[in-house]
Amino acid sequence: MKNITPWQNLSGAKDLPLYERLAEQIRSSIREGVFREGQRLPSKRSLSESLGVSLTTVGSAYDTLVAEGYLVSFPRSGFEISPLADLYLRLPPVKEYSPRQDHQQATKQMWRLDLDPHGIDKSLYPEKTVKRIYRKIIDAGALSDETHRRGLLILREELAADLKSSQDIEVSASDIVISYGMQGLYRFLFELLSPDMIFGIEDPGYPTLEHTLRRSARKYRFLPLSEEGIHVGDLEQKNVQIASLTPAHQFPTGLEYSSHLRMELLHWAYEKPGRYLIEDAYDSAFCYQPSVESLRKLDPSGERVLYIGSFSRSWSPGLRISYLCLTPDLSRKASDLGIPHANPVPIMEQRFLAELIRSGTYERHLNRARRLYHKKRRQLIAAFDSSSLPWEVRAGTSGLHFTVRLPEETDAGEFVRYLRTQHIRLQSVYQYCFENHWPQELLIGFGALPEENIPSAVHMLEASWEKYINQ
Repeated sequence: MKNITPWQNLSGAKDLPLYERLAEQIRSSIREGVFREGQRLPSKRSLSESLGVSLTTVGSAYDTLVAEGYLVSFPRSGFEISPLADLYLRLPPVKEYSPRQDHQQATKQMWRLDLDPHGIDKSLYPEKTVKRIYRKIIDAGALSDETHRRGLLILREELAADLKSSQDIEVSASDIVISYGMQGLYRFLFELLSPDMIFGIEDPGYPTLEHTLRRSARKYRFLPLSEEGIHVGDLEQKNVQIASLTPAHQFPTGLEYSSHLRMELLHWAYEKPGRYLIEDAYDSAFCYQPSVESLRKLDPSGERVLYIGSFSRSWSPGLRISYLCLTPDLSRKASDLGIPHANPVPIMEQRFLAELIRSGTYERHLNRARRLYHKKRRQLIAAFDSSSLPWEVRAGTSGLHFTVRLPEETDAGEFVRYLRTQHIRLQSVYQYCFENHWPQELLIGFGALPEENIPSAVHMLEASWEKYINQ
């Protein structure tokens, strides 16, 4: 544990109690990125001896920071930096380079054409409605609300009702946990599950998930995808006990798991005790034709499927609230352990989202968004079909991107690098591969692409492709 020099000087701001001065020093160290998520703080006793202050002072400072969400307390184990440090305060990223994560690198480049799969159409954002809702909840006393460790009850009730009405998924509000992003939810799960449990993750799949598991020293295995999904036999062969999947719209390939594969997965989960499936409902809100029922819906007792949902795609990246529907046994275990210790999501954000759903604003927004995205998707696919590009369009049933397959002799990674020299932003599926090999697929994101720019976008790709193959 490295020393933090400012902690040795608590003489400033003498109008504040000593414990608050210490708390502010720790806050500043976290904000400045001196400490990162998951790093352990000194014990109360060792810090009190180091600073020459009482145990009560250090304990009060730590308790204050836990209540604010900066720290997480572990019974008989101490304190460590909360996921909030990375997720909410937006600290400088850890400098780790991987060719697979080129898409995560910050860039100041101005793109002539941006087909990033994570983009959304900002014209859909109802700014006036947002202001009206915030005024309403402030007038109703939202600032004085108290939250539960699992999140605001009214929000969890609205989420449970929405899941029932939209997907016919039965879940109790008491089994829902609110947090920031996928990382926050997985950090919570790590406290519930044995450290020896082996995770299975899709390959290609989320680099962020692999990064979270690796940084948390969790065991995991890659599950290679075919064009139909993962192979259930790999779960058995690799001794996986909990598989994290995106079956509705697999990221990044866009494929949808079949009914047959979903039933095989459930059969695997029920074959032995202690097995679970994590169903990440990535982009499932944007489904353009009847789709297969979710794994959680197909699991009648809800005993084997953990369901993750979020609002960064369906509403706005700025609303980074995510939620987890626990299985009954894990919900009871969380209660017995008293976790999560504190909820990192501010009350105002939780109240806003609850009112957004309760008022019907969220549903109306989704309906508008589905119509617009479906229209752009149809037009873009039609433009590809009528173009000179020798690319095979592989459009799934949902989501804000689809894939195209280049001719066999072409390397998608090389073409993506060439496009950057033309100020065109595209990604390849290979960027999301760990051990698997998908060399010919490109991701075509249309969320942020203005409808009127679709013809010119395809013409630009045609011209770049012509230059690339003739260079």
